[in-house]
Amino acid sequence: MTSKWGLVMLPSAHFFSGIALCALFSTFNVLPRDFSHIGLVVAFSIIPDVDIIWSSLHRNKLTHTPIFWGFIAALIVAINRGTWIIIPPLLFHLFLDTIDYGIMVLYPFSRKKHGLRLLEKDSTRESKALTSYLAGYLSDSRFLCAELTIMSTSMLLLAWAIACS
Repeated sequence: MTSKWGLVMLPSAHFFSGIALCALFSTFNVLPRDFSHIGLVVAFSIIPDVDIIWSSLHRNKLTHTPIFWGFIAALIVAINRGTWIIIPPLLFHLFLDTIDYGIMVLYPFSRKKHGLRLLEKDSTRESKALTSYLAGYLSDSRFLCAELTIMSTSMLLLAWAIACS
């Protein structure tokens, strides 16, 4: 079954996945419990979507390729080893994006998108007004369920992390 809207995952799923990673990291004392580290993880769980600023063809640009983020992460970590924490949220973002529409895993050798491709994407529909976009996205029960699951799981993990501290 494909969605008539051709939509992609909302930024909230990526935001809450960053919150979930922060909760896990802090519970196991992998991540210091300070705003700068939490902000870094959450920011890098969302940052691959920066391509939407300059292109309506979301995920057809370099910012949704593992090779791009591998290079960026290697450069950042080489400068400061403590910034390795940007890697899990980047990988998780790309993983989530392979579920709904797919990403160019083999770029620059191939522009073919790989992933589960649960949603059929129609680039002409991405120019719809935000309210139409949201109505269409949230009317697809699979993605409404995915959003709610990611949000509730991250909140439970956050509560668990607070309780364990």
